[in-house]
Amino acid sequence: MKASDAVKAACVVGVLAAWGGGCTPAPRGNSAGRIPVDVTTPGESPAHGIPLASLDEFASQVATQLANDLGSIPEVKSATGRVTIVFGDIVNETDMVPTRDFVAFRNKIRQYLQNTSFREKARFVESRDALASLRARERPAGAVTDTSVPVVNPRETYYLNGNFYRLARNRVSQYEMSFRLVNDFDATIVWENVPYPAKFQH
Repeated sequence: MKASDAVKAACVVGVLAAWGGGCTPAPRGNSAGRIPVDVTTPGESPAHGIPLASLDEFASQVATQLANDLGSIPEVKSATGRVTIVFGDIVNETDMVPTRDFVAFRNKIRQYLQNTSFREKARFVESRDALASLRARERPAGAVTDTSVPVVNPRETYYLNGNFYRLARNRVSQYEMSFRLVNDFDATIVWENVPYPAKFQH
C-alpha cells in the first residue's frame, strides 16, 4: 500500500470513529406523561406478574372455595329462598398486577362462581346500580307495597366485597384474595374468609 493510501485510510477510520463516538440520540419533545413503547413497567414485567394460565387457575380455585364457604353461612342456609348477592367493591391492592389483568381475574371468579352448585342457593347481581335497577323494575315507583312478599328482600340481600393483596419476600410472591359478605339491611358483616392464597416464584 502506498503511503498516501495508508494516510487516506487512517483518515476515513478516524472520521467514522468520531461519528460513532460522538453520536447522540435524536432529540425528543415533551412526552406529556407517556411511557415509551420500549419501556416495561413494573406491572407488566414477567418477573413480577402472574402468568395468565396461573391467574386463570387461581380464579377457578378461588371461586370453588368461595362457593363452598358461602354455601355454609348460616344466614344463607336458613334463607326462605335464594339469597341475592351483589358483586360489590373488589379492589386490587397488589401494586403489581395490571388493571386489565385484574379485571379479567375478577370476571373469571364471577363466571366460575355462577357455574357452581351454589347458584341453586343464590342469584347474582353484577353491581349496586344493577340492584337499584332491578328493584325499580320489579316494584315500580308508586306501586302498592306488599311487605309480606318482598321482591328483593334487603334482609336476604348481600354485598360481596373483597381485596386482592400481594406479599413479597425475595423472589417469592404470595397473592391473597379476601372477601366479606355484608348484609344490605343493616350493613352487618355476616362472613369474612381467611384469605385464599396462591404462591409464585419469580
